Amino acid sequence: MPRTGLSRPDTARSRVSTARPGTSRASSSRATAGTWVVAISEGRNVGREVGIAAVDRETGRVIITQVADCQTYVKTLLHLSVHSPAVIVAPDTFFAKSSDGKLRSILVEYINEEFPAVPLQQFPRRFFNGQIGEEFVAQLSLQDQERAALLVSVHDRYYALQAVCAVFKFIEISFSTIYAHHTLSIKYHAVEGSMMIDTDTACNLELVDSISRQKAHSLFGLLNSTLTPQGSRLLRTSLLSPLTSQSAIEARLDAVANLVQSDEHYNSIHNAIKGVQKIDMDKLIVRLAAIDKSGEISSGVGLESIAVKTAYERLGQLLDLQKVIKNLPVVAHAASETQARLLRIIGELVLDPRITEIRQVIERHLNDTSIGPKRGSVGALSTVTARVYAVKAEANPLLDVARASYKENVHDIFDLGKAVAEKYELPIELVYQQENGGSFVFCLSRTPIDASGWQWPKEWVDKVQKKKKWMFSTLELKKLNGRMREMLYETLTISATIVHEVFTQIVSRISALYKASEAIALLDVLLCFARRALDGDYGMIGGWTNELMNDFLVRPEFTGTLAIKSGRHPMLETIQAAGRTVANDVYASDSSRFQIIQGPKYSFYIYSMFLTVLKAIISSMSGKSTYIRQIGLLSVMASCGSFVPAGYASFKLGLQTLGASFNNLRRFTDSMMLC
Repeated sequence: MPRTGLSRPDTARSRVSTARPGTSRASSSRATAGTWVVAISEGRNVGREVGIAAVDRETGRVIITQVADCQTYVKTLLHLSVHSPAVIVAPDTFFAKSSDGKLRSILVEYINEEFPAVPLQQFPRRFFNGQIGEEFVAQLSLQDQERAALLVSVHDRYYALQAVCAVFKFIEISFSTIYAHHTLSIKYHAVEGSMMIDTDTACNLELVDSISRQKAHSLFGLLNSTLTPQGSRLLRTSLLSPLTSQSAIEARLDAVANLVQSDEHYNSIHNAIKGVQKIDMDKLIVRLAAIDKSGEISSGVGLESIAVKTAYERLGQLLDLQKVIKNLPVVAHAASETQARLLRIIGELVLDPRITEIRQVIERHLNDTSIGPKRGSVGALSTVTARVYAVKAEANPLLDVARASYKENVHDIFDLGKAVAEKYELPIELVYQQENGGSFVFCLSRTPIDASGWQWPKEWVDKVQKKKKWMFSTLELKKLNGRMREMLYETLTISATIVHEVFTQIVSRISALYKASEAIALLDVLLCFARRALDGDYGMIGGWTNELMNDFLVRPEFTGTLAIKSGRHPMLETIQAAGRTVANDVYASDSSRFQIIQGPKYSFYIYSMFLTVLKAIISSMSGKSTYIRQIGLLSVMASCGSFVPAGYASFKLGLQTLGASFNNLRRFTDSMMLC
């Protein structure tokens, strides 16, 4: 870690109305649990330069950006909203108040207003150091082909580097976590190249969460058939920040079209991804990269030595990695067999030579996870047993001795359990508990002993009632548990050296794992889009057949004109109570960019006192808000690389913001800026 020469400070958690246009709260459109730690820094000049550094503690992703914002800080707030922050860190000088009690930093007021549920933490200004921030980037970024471009991109981003320094120092001080060198995926995110959608618009369009709180009624819920956790996260990010680069969008559309046209390719990729769907690669990678400075490793087993705790935790990570690595060649082969260039690139990333080297290192030192004794491998015991037999015996002859003793003790415990059950003629079972280093206890249902007059044997001790069962032990069982823990401790101590060697070799190639995880996430999202195009699963309404609906799922085009023929609202078709949906046409070009949408005209022979009110009610029920939402949703889908429900669809690129000048779509006099 870069040397700061600064003492660790004590940290503490700590608007008057402004003229900024109101926006809705982030709770509806960004409702996922926050995992990002975000630091912000602002220049003191008139230009309002804002630097942002965001670290996802669960996946190890680091996003750096610096924007030249306006007086309403709309770009800064949009960027923060994409990350679902768990905490936002700002310099303590931002919280200084003027003589009238107001905060001097308008940005702090806006953040409090936009993210009322997110803690805004003040952090000493001395930790916002641009020079040290650049050292962090150089030391922690992956050693890959993108490293040189990253260092050049951030070199003159002074405020972004200040935020980088602050966010890593905050994680070190608050969470006692540091990261090994060259183990984090750090990227500089330029504002250009992606569409920014403000929180209010994301809420009204129901991109991520539905107003009705039903998952299927949001665009994310409709499209999300991803198989992997990282694929689901990428889909969510894509919907909240769609692409604006035509080449990137066309590459995705080519891949989706290839999967739609070939059932063989679709099925082979689908089956291949199933092999890696149970383990979150992003979280696994950051667990490999993170180092707990406090020594409090959450192993789930009360082992005494820090080295043994570390070995236990690392063995679990290596076993998970082993399962993933074994299936990566299948994914690479399935993707490489297609004709789409993007899919072939994904196959190359997954089949990186460094991945092969990692697999060889694991195969050389670790047993296959299926190897090991079957007896006693029940419940929580199976996770411990897998670690005991993880390292190959050839690494150290003493491992066989320790394992044999461990196995013998486990057998003795099961023999004791059988003997106790036969002696008392009761359905007594053994249960393994991970507390206190791992131990067995006897378990007995209350039913056989509820009869009056039944007496507990004197040798049964530590009786604890849990629901409808009794847990107890005996002195003999405690002695056997003690010997079993000693052998477990001995086995892990011997394995620690080999585990450290394997871990060191894997961490030196960790950038290949990041690339493979990103590639699988993108492949999963493309497969998700293809599935929607194949199934036409937008609901079956009014007697429409899947075959007919498939004809209306088309590949969008990107021209200078917004033109949609027979376009349909994607979520509305999932609601059976809505009845048969009506397709709508849309056209807007440079010569006809401003359009007025109004409801149908009716003539009523009613007393004039009620005429205005009745016209307003009927006009408000004519579907104008649905029509506006439909255009926005189809634009977002197309920009993500998905087919859209329409007979023909053409969209205009170059749109940097998709926003709304309203707080309530029911007020139809306002309009959405789409062109």
